Amino acid sequence: MTSASNDILSWGTLQTPSGPAVRFAREAMNTTFEIIVASGDTDYSQKAAHEAFEVLDAIECDLSRFTEDSDITRFNGASAGEAVVLGEAAWDCLVLAACVHAETGGAFDPCVGSAGTMDDIEFDEDAFTVAPTVEGLTVDLGGIGKGYALDRMADMLDEWETDPAMMHGGCSTVQILGVPVGWDGWPITLGAGAGDVFLSDHALSGSAQGTGDGHIIDPRSGNTPIGRHGAWALAPTAAEADALSTAFMVMAVDEVSACCDRCKYGAIIAPDTSDVLRFGVTG
Repeated sequence: MTSASNDILSWGTLQTPSGPAVRFAREAMNTTFEIIVASGDTDYSQKAAHEAFEVLDAIECDLSRFTEDSDITRFNGASAGEAVVLGEAAWDCLVLAACVHAETGGAFDPCVGSAGTMDDIEFDEDAFTVAPTVEGLTVDLGGIGKGYALDRMADMLDEWETDPAMMHGGCSTVQILGVPVGWDGWPITLGAGAGDVFLSDHALSGSAQGTGDGHIIDPRSGNTPIGRHGAWALAPTAAEADALSTAFMVMAVDEVSACCDRCKYGAIIAPDTSDVLRFGVTG
């Protein structure tokens, strides 16, 4: 299998106890998604991967702010007080985004750069509608959508009983389905000298500033954080991990520690002036 390499996450060619893993790829959400299956019939795994990628394609259509009739495009065009009915994917992502927004003290906010924050969205759980409470409010689910898609892909592979398997979106967010016999977990190398982890019962996501102008800003201040090479989050779902890794890039160390203690998340922080810090993560 071709090895994956990235500043955030990487893994070499995977030789499992049952033989080499097989890989299936699909371009979506402006990146490459991969499903890596460690055992089982290759033809059957390919059919299962196809079904999982169909789920991915449908979610991309629902969440993209560049698709004219997507749920998010319709919400972004709504006036203050106008309720918008959402499908399952957009509703789930916005509800989870609101939860992570609260858990991180506003450090994660898909409304950053628009006229408001997650606090300016009104949810109606009975009608599955959301409404902006201010004019000009827009959301971009790029910081949570890949993780959500991986979670739903894992559900599909579970239905097909295709495991053990690992899937990732752009080498930045990883979800797993079972672990090969004889392994403690899937081996994953973190960038920025943060070492290795063996993923068995959590999803993992990493964030880092790009070269030149940073692409991550603190929604609480509007400033680009400095002094941090990267941040990784471990959480029960890939969607949570995806959102949290972005938040952990801008949160103070004591904020990250308190969040992990309170919510039972894991975090690995790579500052540029001190040793790597780990919260709720062993090894």
